[in-house]
Amino acid sequence: MSAETATRPLPHFRPPGGGESCNAGFGADPRGFFIAPYRELGPAFTCELFGRRFTALGGVEANRFVWGTPAVFENASGNEFMREQYDDSLLGLLDGPAHAKKRRRMNMGFKPSMIFAHTAEMSRVFFEEVNPRAGGPIDLRRLCLRLIVAMTGPVLMQQRLPPGMDLTMALFNKDVLKAGRLGKWRHLFYLRPQRLWRRQKIFRFLRRVLREHKRRPPDADDILSLILAAHPADEPPLTDSEIVFDLTQLFMAGSTTSSHLVLWTLLFCCSRPDWLAELRAELDAHWQPEHFTGMKALPKLRASLLEVERLMPPSVVSGSRTTTADVTFQGVEIPKGSRILHLQTLGHFLPENYADPFEFRPERFLENEALPEKWVHGTYGGGIHFCLGQPLARILPPLIVANFLRSFDLEFRPFPSLRCRLDVSTTPIEAQVPVVLHPRPLPR
Repeated sequence: MSAETATRPLPHFRPPGGGESCNAGFGADPRGFFIAPYRELGPAFTCELFGRRFTALGGVEANRFVWGTPAVFENASGNEFMREQYDDSLLGLLDGPAHAKKRRRMNMGFKPSMIFAHTAEMSRVFFEEVNPRAGGPIDLRRLCLRLIVAMTGPVLMQQRLPPGMDLTMALFNKDVLKAGRLGKWRHLFYLRPQRLWRRQKIFRFLRRVLREHKRRPPDADDILSLILAAHPADEPPLTDSEIVFDLTQLFMAGSTTSSHLVLWTLLFCCSRPDWLAELRAELDAHWQPEHFTGMKALPKLRASLLEVERLMPPSVVSGSRTTTADVTFQGVEIPKGSRILHLQTLGHFLPENYADPFEFRPERFLENEALPEKWVHGTYGGGIHFCLGQPLARILPPLIVANFLRSFDLEFRPFPSLRCRLDVSTTPIEAQVPVVLHPRPLPR
């Protein structure tokens, strides 16, 4: 399959300072590291990262190509670390008709109208988790991790989590994602007793929840019920293991991504007192957590979150694809079997797409209603593998951010540098983000 006639071989990128590996440079500057080779070598080049050789594809042209021609790529070989923790039924390991069929079924559980129906309960979980922690120093990063998982319970399966399960799930998900970068040594990482204990604890809990769930009326409106109801009657029933594996992913997928979107939004809004004052005025006038049904009356909240999606995308690249045939792209040859490093958010940081791309300027999403542009904004991917949980990711973070900023003053000790590094997500360079939450008097 060919995008155009090939004219030259793939150029290779060697990072400054010698050597082949891009690990150090990319880890220290995950957003901007690949801008220089993109400018110098074009939108396609090879590089060494995480002990593997990749063909990197970046920019708007690459997004159109990767998202627009799914038949050129397969996902299973790039996600082998996921298979080792789950099995071949996982959505991220499927392609073609099998992927489409499972995707249709799982999409039934992510209708925004259904998710909005649970926002009042999710807000109750928020305040039950946060209010007891007000007045004393806490690590905001860890609190955000726990909140995402704990608040997912009501909408996912109408189930509150037992004490400590939210953190166990968040840490297990982080372990799984980290293992994807460890190559052949990842099995030594998996087999640590504490990690095995977390996995067993989570699966045991979800199997018990599934047994209880099967005794409920079939018309329940949580994500799990809708997904199960969408399974075709003429196909064999889903196994408990497949359902539990899917539940694990649905519970934990946002614990690293959405939690960092919340964290960075709070940090950047608090770094700009002028914008924070305007945002709080909007929230004081219009925010009703028990009746949150959309962002129409909250343009500044929407702009804040879109700008942080752009400025601090949790996952800046995707390394899950492999070419299924010899292809040509933008005048270079890409052989069959090439592991692709899709620089899906590179366009966020190119001035031809966004002025002052490394500045927090949420006003840009108020001034230009055409933003974000489809082929530029890569936070949730694109094409047939577009993030399944994006509807939830566009509802849960604004709910958390609005409840924080309207109900509490955040006193950081000290205020973080706003510099980032790569962990399993784009995260502050500080080991902890200490904050004291002071209850804020609400308008009458």
